[in-house]
Amino acid sequence: MVLKKMGRSVLIIDDEPLICMGILELINWKQYGFDKTDVCFNFSDGIKAALRYPYSLIITDILIHDDSGLDIARAVREAKMPTKIILISAYAEFDYARDGIKYGVENYLLKPLRKDELEKALAHLEWETTEEDIHSEPNEEKRKTDCLRMPQDKETLKCKGTVDIDGIIKYIHENYANPKISLTWFANNAYVNPSYLGQRFRQRTGLKFTDYLNQYRIVKACELLLEDQYLTYEISEKVGFGNATYFYRVFKKVTGYGTEEFKKKIGSGSIILPTMQKIKP
Repeated sequence: MVLKKMGRSVLIIDDEPLICMGILELINWKQYGFDKTDVCFNFSDGIKAALRYPYSLIITDILIHDDSGLDIARAVREAKMPTKIILISAYAEFDYARDGIKYGVENYLLKPLRKDELEKALAHLEWETTEEDIHSEPNEEKRKTDCLRMPQDKETLKCKGTVDIDGIIKYIHENYANPKISLTWFANNAYVNPSYLGQRFRQRTGLKFTDYLNQYRIVKACELLLEDQYLTYEISEKVGFGNATYFYRVFKKVTGYGTEEFKKKIGSGSIILPTMQKIKP
């Protein structure tokens, strides 16, 4: 039995995806101990996520369309969640700051956020040292869980210079949820140059490797959206995107719509569910 220090988690809530993206990229979150970063682009998803998971920190806009980030702060406090909260707003109004204090908000920052101001706010947060018991495991087993599993067929990508593009396609279809899949990973395991593998893949599919992988993941994400059981960032994780903001950007590029607009369009019958083009054998 060994002790492992738990990483911190942050949830960013803003109805402008570019704002969320900017906050994510503004600083190095891992440097501040955050190994989980989630984003929500509307009030409904934001408050559900805030109450579903004990985030270390929530950064929320005060005005989220017709709703208020203060309501999220109040709900978190009433639920006795151990979460620190930073409010952001484009409006320098004392009433907002005063209400934030009432709900135990740690800080209040004005848009546009500056890197030094956010770093200063993070530096002033006081964190409790939290540890959890986990079962120790052999280093070899740990390495196995940290890496993608190769296809079981030893003829697939195992022999030097041998590239089975159909095997790669099949592997993507069965393991698209794993965020570590990449052209470089396949190339390393096949002992070939990534550029060469990328050319072979495009010849076979008509698409660049990353475009094919992203499109397949988005098709699966659309299916999950229709189930209406998951928040946007949860769907992002389930289909292999490590960054919810990147997922949102790719989703809009592939479908032409944001996730909420897509659900409305599907519901009205004005668009159909996207599918991957079939690749001839």
